Amino acid sequence: MENKGYSANLLELDISDDKPAESLNEDAEQERIHDFEEYLKYSSKTPSTKNYKLWEIGYYRPFFDVDTALVVDRVKKSLLPFNTAPFFDDKSPDLYGSVWIAATLIFLLCAFGYIETYFETHKVGYHITYILTGCITVYGILAVIPIAIYCFFNYSGILMPYLNILSIYGYSSIGHCVGLLLCLYGALWWRIVATILSSLWCFGSFYMHLIKEVSIENNIRYIVAGIYLAGESILILVTNIVFFS
Repeated sequence: MENKGYSANLLELDISDDKPAESLNEDAEQERIHDFEEYLKYSSKTPSTKNYKLWEIGYYRPFFDVDTALVVDRVKKSLLPFNTAPFFDDKSPDLYGSVWIAATLIFLLCAFGYIETYFETHKVGYHITYILTGCITVYGILAVIPIAIYCFFNYSGILMPYLNILSIYGYSSIGHCVGLLLCLYGALWWRIVATILSSLWCFGSFYMHLIKEVSIENNIRYIVAGIYLAGESILILVTNIVFFS
């Protein structure tokens, strides 16, 4: 499934002097109808939640009702994003993988933080700040960065549902879990390099799958990259300062 980046501003007309006014109005109306139909077709892949309010659990249930095989397939696509089919492949986006990948990342951060503390002090300690910091950082970035990209897309006239962006972003974070495994034993410089490389891999996965779902211009791609890497920079700093310091 490929979206061609349909313009959200359907009222703008490219009026030239060599066309009659009636012809321009007819062409504009046909273009508006076509764009709207394409957007409905694109957004119809999102599970229906019309019977529930945003704050009700039932609103989110369809996004967690997903086959294990589909989750595994999307994890594989995120780990190895080269030469793969479109991320959703005519399937609905899900939040199951995104939420559990984030939870796994928090667990690894806390566990490795405890191990690092034990190696330095030779004492078994329990730091509630690790859990709080991990949850706020990981889930905060998981929510804010896709929202920022979604708002920027809307501002730029690119139609892509927020949950599609969130799903791709969440699955792309699986690279951090692999990167953390390389940080268990090693010097500070190695951990910094490992976290930076894993962040770049996550960004590459997100970017490659995003451009398969929606067509965006080069200047917009640079801004999307800046938004994504801003979140990655925060995660790198928190990982190395709080958990591995």
